[in-house]
Amino acid sequence: MTVPVPREVIELMASREHRLHHWLWHEVRNSWLSYPDDVQQKVRDLGWEPPRPALDERRRPILDNDAGEDFLFMHRQMLVDVSRMLARIQDPRYPRVLVWTTLPPPGDPVFPVPPPWFDPERGDEVDRRTFFETIQRLKSDIFYEKRLVSWQRLFTDPAFLREVTLGELGTLIEQSIHASMHNRWSAAPAGFRPDPGPDQGHTIDPIWDDPRYDHLADTYASHVNPVFWSLHGWVDDRVEDWKAANDVYGNFFWKGTWVGKMPRVGEPPEQPPEEAPAQQPPEEVPADDLELQPAAGGRPVALTEHGLRHARGSRVAAHRAVARTQVLGREHPQAAPPGAHALLGHSHHAPSDRDEMEELVKVIGECGIYYQGYSRVVTDIL
Repeated sequence: MTVPVPREVIELMASREHRLHHWLWHEVRNSWLSYPDDVQQKVRDLGWEPPRPALDERRRPILDNDAGEDFLFMHRQMLVDVSRMLARIQDPRYPRVLVWTTLPPPGDPVFPVPPPWFDPERGDEVDRRTFFETIQRLKSDIFYEKRLVSWQRLFTDPAFLREVTLGELGTLIEQSIHASMHNRWSAAPAGFRPDPGPDQGHTIDPIWDDPRYDHLADTYASHVNPVFWSLHGWVDDRVEDWKAANDVYGNFFWKGTWVGKMPRVGEPPEQPPEEAPAQQPPEEVPADDLELQPAAGGRPVALTEHGLRHARGSRVAAHRAVARTQVLGREHPQAAPPGAHALLGHSHHAPSDRDEMEELVKVIGECGIYYQGYSRVVTDIL
């Protein structure tokens, strides 16, 4: 597979600041309720207390606190930032994120499924064998047909989307199809990064900052892999499906917007939030800009079941097209709240930011409590 993402983007995503931020964001929100009180206080003192933990004390997904919105919002900001970088670079081979509008099937020539691998560093022999069998199952054709296709159908079904909050939807996606996709399209890494701890000086060895380390199943490396952006483009489209199903418009609907602590250098003082404008239907989008073309050529459609499906499909297509412009295509001033994230370059990072992240890694390394990452796939969440 050759996805010609510009080297400048890969190198920036592979920088230690970005690796630490992505890894810590996942670690803290998924492990917060498993940390003892003293570790929670240290994390809190460093400004990284997650307002909405993602997993409970038994490592079960929390559905009712809007943590799923944090997941969707955070990765939308990453997509926005990378899209802005691509717009500046203007590489004709990769002008914008190559988004999955539907999941690549078995045998796809552009996004083939790498073979399963055996991890010699995992626990005992039983654990290693179990891990291999799990990866083997996630990469199988039958898993695609029985699980991924059914999940994709569910997460794009307007009837289902009207029954769940955006937070519930984000959590359900994160813990099921999203984790599965990370594992399914991951290739055997050249090496297996150990968790930070006393043997590593409570840190992550800089050898894992090499741009070639892009293991899709490791939160320290997954965003360096070009598949990450295509995968999360598919995830981001589900936000627009949910908005269309629930008649939600604009960009002022988020309740969960936690992206971790990453202030910018010289950022102006925070201004009082503007009053959210009244919701408006999405602007009409030229047919050429739509990813999904409406079936009929703009003629009035009778309100039959077929007509209702057509109208609903057109509305979803319009939502997606607007979102693609804002999130994955051309620059748009309302694509993300100003200052929501700081992925655009090292100049945005205050010197203390990395020091604080390194200190947080040490705190986690001392307590030895880690999120299982993408290797944890919840198949019985629905």
